[in-house]
Amino acid sequence: MQDFEALKKMWQLNQEQQAMPEANDILLQVSNTKNVLAKNLLKAVWQLIPAMVIVILIAVFIKFVNIITYVGIILVLVSIVVYGAALIWHYFNLSKDYSTLKPADYLKVIQHQYEIRKKFNQIGGYLYSLILYIGSMLYLVEVTAHVTPLWQWFGFIITTVWFLYVVFVLSKKVIAYENQKFEDIITQLKKLNQQLET
Repeated sequence: MQDFEALKKMWQLNQEQQAMPEANDILLQVSNTKNVLAKNLLKAVWQLIPAMVIVILIAVFIKFVNIITYVGIILVLVSIVVYGAALIWHYFNLSKDYSTLKPADYLKVIQHQYEIRKKFNQIGGYLYSLILYIGSMLYLVEVTAHVTPLWQWFGFIITTVWFLYVVFVLSKKVIAYENQKFEDIITQLKKLNQQLET
């Protein structure tokens, strides 16, 4: 009977030793996925900078007659700056090293960040797009004033279709990709948490 107990203890010790590399693999996968998400946020911030510079150059070097044009430019700038600041905030929160936390705490932090990003993508993304769209349309009022009404309407329709496509097609794909990555992280952390509890 003692041999059986010794054999059982050796088997349990062997199982624990095999479990540890799996835990390290899970943490590595979580870290890699989290880094992909953070890099995507940083890339989005870098993409906003040229747009902001172009809008500032237009505002500074082109003289407009109508005050509505400047209101449109200000709306565009404000939307870019606020959206960019929010992305930077999300980037810094996501790029923190949470691997020193207990798996259950790490899971709570990631789930909380996921909820914040989902709300931001739903509300903030649409609000950003709406303000950017209104600003662009106000800007186009004076820019297209020198063309025929047919071309004005064509410009407004093309701009509207483009914004609708970006909001309802492209952004949905980006949000779905981000949500999938967060869900992968959460699944991995749940697996790690269960592994350490047993």
